[in-house]
Amino acid sequence: MKGVFMICRFPRALSLIMVITAVSGCSSRFAGMDKKNEVPDTVILENEVQPDTVIQEESLPYVEVPAQATYPEEEAALARFLQLYEDSITALDDGDFSLAEAKIDSAAVLSADIDIIKIEDETLALRFTTVLASFFQEYGRIFQDVDTINQEDPLNWLEELSETDPEQFKNGLWKDDELRKIVQKIALRCDVPIDYNDEVKKAIYFFQTVKKQEMAKWMRRSGRFMPLILDILEEEEMPLDLAYVAMIESGFSPRAYSRAHCSGLWQFYYSTGRLYGLTRTAWYDERRDPLKSTRAAIKHMKDLYKLYSDWRLVMAAYNWGPTRITRQFNAGNDDYWTMSMPRETRNYVPSFMAAVVISKAPELFGFENIEYESPMEYDIVEVPYLKLSTAAECAGVALHEIKDLNTELLKDYTPASGDYPLRIPKGTKDRFLTQYAKIPKEKYVAPRQDTYIVRSGDTLSGIAQRFRVSVNSLMVSNNIVNPRRLRVGQALSIPGRASSSTSQSVQGKPVTAQEVTEAKKNTASYTVRRNDSLWLIAKRHNTTITMLKALNNLAGTKIIPGQNLLVPAEASTLASAAPVVSNTITDGSGEIVYIIRQNDTLYDIARKYGVSYQDIMKWNQIKNHRTIKPGQKIIIKKQN
Repeated sequence: MKGVFMICRFPRALSLIMVITAVSGCSSRFAGMDKKNEVPDTVILENEVQPDTVIQEESLPYVEVPAQATYPEEEAALARFLQLYEDSITALDDGDFSLAEAKIDSAAVLSADIDIIKIEDETLALRFTTVLASFFQEYGRIFQDVDTINQEDPLNWLEELSETDPEQFKNGLWKDDELRKIVQKIALRCDVPIDYNDEVKKAIYFFQTVKKQEMAKWMRRSGRFMPLILDILEEEEMPLDLAYVAMIESGFSPRAYSRAHCSGLWQFYYSTGRLYGLTRTAWYDERRDPLKSTRAAIKHMKDLYKLYSDWRLVMAAYNWGPTRITRQFNAGNDDYWTMSMPRETRNYVPSFMAAVVISKAPELFGFENIEYESPMEYDIVEVPYLKLSTAAECAGVALHEIKDLNTELLKDYTPASGDYPLRIPKGTKDRFLTQYAKIPKEKYVAPRQDTYIVRSGDTLSGIAQRFRVSVNSLMVSNNIVNPRRLRVGQALSIPGRASSSTSQSVQGKPVTAQEVTEAKKNTASYTVRRNDSLWLIAKRHNTTITMLKALNNLAGTKIIPGQNLLVPAEASTLASAAPVVSNTITDGSGEIVYIIRQNDTLYDIARKYGVSYQDIMKWNQIKNHRTIKPGQKIIIKKQN
């Protein structure tokens, strides 16, 4: 355990201990060391010619470095180091293990930046050597105490309570001093700072009473994701208890979505997630992927720690954003507890600390018989576009098991573009591959994915209406944050619908040479208009995109206004048939009565007559453009 703590926090500490040992040997606890930096009674130097020689204090009297010395940074570092060291010893003597550990940790970080070999002044180097040797001996003693406490059963600690009944303690009816002792002991089981104050105390009580059922649910869920998160934290040499950030953020739910539009186990904003490599499309949202989001969150916290070197500030910045924390930090306030911040962030770190404390000893706080969920285990199969229910049948499991392993998927299908690494329950891969091989390839055809080139005057809502999709789906499919920032010439992917028979019929199956020859016998010419696409033309002329491409020798789907295309004449006649017109003229202005046909849209009708679809809706008191139906009569007023 001692090694785990040392490596987790300060991987450089071990190498520094080796340097100190080589220079100074094993030194006793540096009793009496204070800011005057007195030399101890005896110092054994192993690098002398006679290693057994004992140098007496009078042979190495303390020599104060002159004011004009060239080592001001080293002097300041030593003074700061001694203060942290003294504070840790005082806290340790007072029984405040958490504060002692925090202070001695800060001293260890500072000591890692001290390069004794480069200090030319022998007296100053000796002072550093002696203090550091004593420090690391004390550092080891603290972790020996940690080892002892880690081997104890927390329930036995309740016997030390002199006033409160253990059952009352479990229900939050504890005395302040009693809870303090318990928290300080549990803090020694943690590798992040755990403070004890009114805020942490209130958070513990809150989880023990008001949020008890929800807290129990979070702990049950932790069993599913904690092994995965701990493995990644250990791989990245980060404190393992940072895993509990996911408990406070989402309650260990990868599908969690906040009112601030944060998503996943680690509650990433879209912009922050994208910054750390998490992609969102119409098919999937990687913020909801437990593995990818965990790696992104750890990388994010690692970056924040480089800024602040304090896990309290890291968590505050993770919740609130680093900008305001950095502003206060740079102004000289590096104490989380005195910083000015909103209530949510003020409660965030105490809640995290309370969650860690309770999770380390749940029975002690009244959370008994927690049945933790089984760890997330899976195999991966690479599949093209596939229905998840079919994947479940191939694996021989329930549909919800596939969905629970692939929480990043937003649809009941895998993405239509290329093979997708689908997770299936561990041990089902052989069965899946056997059953999957029996499925006819033509049974599953990926849905249409049109591409539209933005033209001058286009708006996202207009494009969405033209293709009968939602604005939100367009934004997600194309990673658009601001819908007002469309660029002329920008290519937009128009999401298709897998269940749409219309989409499939317009796309069309491959056509034979004979079918094309027959179609060419009866064709008409169509001039491409502004904002046309092959999909719209095919739909308007009751044909397919495949047939249009074959009739016009088109390799792709790109067309331009003014271009002439061949279309089937029979369909063209139907499509271009004139609407029913009334010759009635009212008040000197002509009106056209138009009978709506199958597949008509108000947008198409408005464009045909040179008016806006909003005017048509106003003239005919149409509240919803989607409610029009074939046979319905509408009035088109001529424009002057």
